[in-house]
Amino acid sequence: MEKTNTHNYDGKLSLAKKSLSSELTRASKIPKSGKLEAFARIKVILQRFSGFTPPATHCFETIFRTFSTEGRISRGTNYDPTNDLHADDLLYLCYEKLEDGRNKDFAQGLLLQLQEMAGGLCAQGRTTRLFQLLLAY
Repeated sequence: MEKTNTHNYDGKLSLAKKSLSSELTRASKIPKSGKLEAFARIKVILQRFSGFTPPATHCFETIFRTFSTEGRISRGTNYDPTNDLHADDLLYLCYEKLEDGRNKDFAQGLLLQLQEMAGGLCAQGRTTRLFQLLLAY
């Protein structure tokens, strides 16, 4: 199966973003400490699954570490300027989907997207894959 080139979506997600606009706005206002706690919790949840492979772990840790270091800035490597999306906001929304522990399909989808990110960890690769997953659920 051919991997999706996430750059095909550069600048093309504005219409799709409308369906998640209130969630994205809310996630953008979560304090750094709240997001860091959520990301640590995601890691604990994902470690229960066999799909938390070294490539998936590396991609998750890259988003986590980048946010921990840079915070939510509009020039950092977690920010996609072509679609105005922040990987930390999207990962936080993923946390909300995972936190009740009943959404195994979502967890498997997140693991798959993290694994796919290993083919390109640019901002667009991070954000587009997480965004697609959130739209699907």
